[in-house]
Amino acid sequence: MADVRAAAPKSSGTLAILPLDLADLNAVKKAAEEFVSQESSLHGLINNAGVQALDDTNGEARTAQGHEVHMGVNVLAPFLFTRLLRGVLAETARRERPGTVRIVWVSSMGTETIGEKGRGLSADYVDYWPLMSPLERYGLSKAGNWLHGVECAKRYADDGVLSFPINPGHLRSDLYREGGTLLKFALRPVLFPPTYGAYVELFAALSPSLTTKDSGAWIVPWGRLYPIRSDLIDATKSEAEGGNGHAKAFWDWSEEQVKAFF
Repeated sequence: MADVRAAAPKSSGTLAILPLDLADLNAVKKAAEEFVSQESSLHGLINNAGVQALDDTNGEARTAQGHEVHMGVNVLAPFLFTRLLRGVLAETARRERPGTVRIVWVSSMGTETIGEKGRGLSADYVDYWPLMSPLERYGLSKAGNWLHGVECAKRYADDGVLSFPINPGHLRSDLYREGGTLLKFALRPVLFPPTYGAYVELFAALSPSLTTKDSGAWIVPWGRLYPIRSDLIDATKSEAEGGNGHAKAFWDWSEEQVKAFF
């Protein structure tokens, strides 16, 4: 925080740390309650969880509530946090210019490279996760973020809150810290500085070029609207619209997983 303040000495803004343990839904609820007790406005929420447990080759790493760690930390915890903050987001949107209150769901290219055909991520996949590599489980969890992002755009539209799922790019971050030397060496030529990922997040959260009609759109590096993999469009549409209604079903399933913490 000291470095951030030093980099912007003329800023009139303030920084505060909100403790948030995404591996424990009780802690997520506590963090949301603490925020609401201290703040009456929330203009932007960036769900940026991205644990990749490369050492967990058997899918044994679990959250406090027993969820597989990628599903629990990357998907269900940000979902609960967002649900608990819906009220303050909606209240803020009523006071601000249309399209300025936004939620950003940081997904990844994994949504398109390994996401389940026509769905992205199904709850049924959880049963098979111990058979998958950590990289696969991470990528599928990011497809869950995409599903939440597109469905949130529909459910929060009447609140005046925009929702954007994004691919932040392939970045040289600490995401691969548990990977071996060979993996890190192989990835290095294709990774971009972490700052580039922030460009995409800030574009989604702040760009005046994005309006209410764009809510739910897929945003890719380094700040562009881009069509998602064509078969995944089916998940965003109801059966009456010619799709399979999976984004809605996955949202409903997610609510069942966290309803004890509402």
